[in-house]
Order: sequence, then C-alpha cells, then structure tokens
Amino acid sequence: DSFASADFWKKNLEETNHFEVMEIITNDEFTQKKWALENNISYSKENWRLDILEAQIDLFRTDIFFAHDFITANYELRSKIKKKFPKIKIISWDGVAKNNADAFIGCDLIMSSAHSILDYYKKNGFQTLFLEQGFEAGFIDRLQFGARNVDCSFVGSVFMGENRHNERL
Repeated sequence: DSFASADFWKKNLEETNHFEVMEIITNDEFTQKKWALENNISYSKENWRLDILEAQIDLFRTDIFFAHDFITANYELRSKIKKKFPKIKIISWDGVAKNNADAFIGCDLIMSSAHSILDYYKKNGFQTLFLEQGFEAGFIDRLQFGARNVDCSFVGSVFMGENRHNERL
C-alpha cells in the first residue's frame, strides 16, 4: 500500500549498486517472530523486539542502521547497538522539526529535507545531510484512479506545537 516510505529507500539505494538493504519492520510481531523461528533465534517474551533486532543486525553484518522509528530505536536501543556493534553507523531522519537533540544522541548522521532543521542539529554538534524531498515515480503505477467524489481534500499531516504545523490548521 506504499505506507510511509514503502520500499523506496531499498529500491533506490540498491539501484546504485553500492548498497544491499535489509528492511526490518520492528513492530511487525508476527513476521519478526516467524523470522526468529526460521533462523533459530531465541528471544524473551518481554523484549522480543530488541532481541530479534540485535540478532538481525548481527546476522546481516549491518554497517549502517537507519533508525527512523523513535519508539523502538530510542536512545537506549541505539546505545545497546553501539556497544555491541561499535563499528556500526546510525543514521536518523527528522522531517518534522522535532528539534530535540536528546532524541538523536548516538546518531552518527541526521538527515532532513529542511535546512532549518539541519541548522538546529549542526548547532548541537551533529553531522547532517540535506536530502531533497521527492516523489517516487514508480508509485504512480500502484495507484488506481476512480471517479472523483470529494470537492476538497487535505492529504498530509498536522502536528501542533512550537516549530510545528500550526499554520496548517
């Protein structure tokens, strides 16, 4: 259904012939546990997400961990990963101006499509990279067009608060 970034990171990075990408959906309990079973990985009932993710990072010999899920890939997880895999690089993304340096401690690089966001992180000592926003051309082939039955529609997000989308409301 092309939710979030769908498979677009994987597709485009692998097309460069410089990357092999393994996408892991850490909150997909069924698939993660099935993978663990198929690969003889044991995990605890309480900590299955981290146990399985650590096994995947180890098995896949991960060089770069792109952490864009702040619920699972929080500071505690990033610290454990860095301690267990000291050579791994952790990259993250802020596209909504979280402007929270504490949320990105342990990240080697922060990417964004907004210079103002990157300026904040640079001032707080982070390495940053500007990544132009774009539209995945292959996505258009996945769409099914039908009759228009809506006079007006907003497709996007509204996050209220300081440095957020207050003007959109």
